[in-house]
Amino acid sequence: MIWLRKLNKNDLDFLVQNFPYYFFKQDKEFIENTLNGWLNENEDKVTFTRCIMLDDEPIGIISMSEKEDKCVGFGIALLERYRGNGYSSVAFDLAKPYLISHGITKIKSSCSAKNLSSKHMHEKLGFKLIKTEINHVGNEMHRFEYDF
Repeated sequence: MIWLRKLNKNDLDFLVQNFPYYFFKQDKEFIENTLNGWLNENEDKVTFTRCIMLDDEPIGIISMSEKEDKCVGFGIALLERYRGNGYSSVAFDLAKPYLISHGITKIKSSCSAKNLSSKHMHEKLGFKLIKTEINHVGNEMHRFEYDF
């Protein structure tokens, strides 16, 4: 059974080892500060970061943080061996009531245009492709939005 669990300090190693791209800098202080930000949800803005659990095993992370009024940025990552089973959809559905109860009306997300699996996942979750553009380092990126 898929369920979402609040992060705790014991998740640091799991996250760093399995999802290093969530941490733009690889130094320990930056990673600990990022994790502490996830652990201490800010009352002034909507933040939602959870471990995706399959029974008692962590298999991924889902994270959303308010970027604009009533709008959050979205990220989700699953361990490779658990992809393609619909777990992202279940995790997204479990997160939606929290967002709705906090007045969120829009979710924004992006992925590399080369990442066809992520593009497919966004479309399956109901995101709409808004545009494709070149980012600041020259990579082609898809930009998505989801409206409640």
